[in-house]
Amino acid sequence: MTIGGIVISTEDITKRKRMAEELSRSEERFRSLVEATADVVWTGRLVDGEVYVPAWMKLTGQTQESRRDWTVAVHPDDRTKVVEAWSRFIQQGGVYQRTYRLRRRDGEYRWFAVSGVSIHEKDGSVREWIGTFNDVTERKNIEKELRIAKDKLTEEKLYLEHDIVDRGGFGEIIGWATGLRSVIERVQLVAPTDSAVLLLGETGTGKELIARAIHKQSRRADKPFIKMNCAAIPSGLLECELFGSERGAFTGSVN
Repeated sequence: MTIGGIVISTEDITKRKRMAEELSRSEERFRSLVEATADVVWTGRLVDGEVYVPAWMKLTGQTQESRRDWTVAVHPDDRTKVVEAWSRFIQQGGVYQRTYRLRRRDGEYRWFAVSGVSIHEKDGSVREWIGTFNDVTERKNIEKELRIAKDKLTEEKLYLEHDIVDRGGFGEIIGWATGLRSVIERVQLVAPTDSAVLLLGETGTGKELIARAIHKQSRRADKPFIKMNCAAIPSGLLECELFGSERGAFTGSVN
């Protein structure tokens, strides 16, 4: 048999090889990033109608057979809200973010911040889910300690405020000098009465503070405390400003 000729076909695959190499480098960078992060990166896809998340199984110690009842790994106090949020995420896609307690494979409950996003096909259907698990137990413990410390400081503040009042401090007036205690004792005597009180003293001696203390201890404590600079009011109008006037008593009088 005589061979009449040979046909050789060649194709330039340089571009394809470069794309394959770039894809390989991208995958390597992604693996390095995943290994370097403190988070647990997870992906999920549908298997036999159920969402299959290998990272979840590894973290919780669940098996292929037990993964259908994945909620047993969630703390009972968090389970209902977690299941509701996860169901919406699986059905509707979008973004998933929850923080809850999760039982690891060693049996210890830890706080995890779980986030995820859905990846869609061109037709809009969900192809898979991807996200992270981040152990935030230490942060939660610190937040709890700060909350306890804040509550304790609030209780101590209330105690000190009550102690100051009990010792005659009247809130804004704090002091235990003999002269000040004498003034405070007089305030305690006059405040419950309806008597007018005249306070005398040089500028800066605290006349307004004493007036406020009397008001707070009086039967009118729930009414406004109104202060007035009498020196700025003409002597002819002082009485009208303080006690009012009859309509027509002078030009412009409407009270």
